[in-house]
Amino acid sequence: MCWDTVTVMSCWGRCDSNEISDWRFPYKRSYHPVCIHDEREPKVVILSNCEDGAEPGTEIHEYMEAISCSCAMCKSSEANCQGLRYVGQRGDFGFQRG
Repeated sequence: MCWDTVTVMSCWGRCDSNEISDWRFPYKRSYHPVCIHDEREPKVVILSNCEDGAEPGTEIHEYMEAISCSCAMCKSSEANCQGLRYVGQRGDFGFQRG
């Protein structure tokens, strides 16, 4: 196994919408824009911390990095579109990534 600290450019922020959500039956599917990568490119990094006996090539890590960001519809084929999930515990007002 190999590991390291890798800094990656990612997209975050908010996108304005005129959508008014309705959580009552029959529920409205939400189609608002999210901040997501517009362009991205493959990157390769060599991980510098490997355990003794790690197989050759384990130190090579490939990933996609955002080059630019835009407000667009989320594509579940390219990103996690689920967002934050509420943790419904009494007295807990926090959110949990899901």
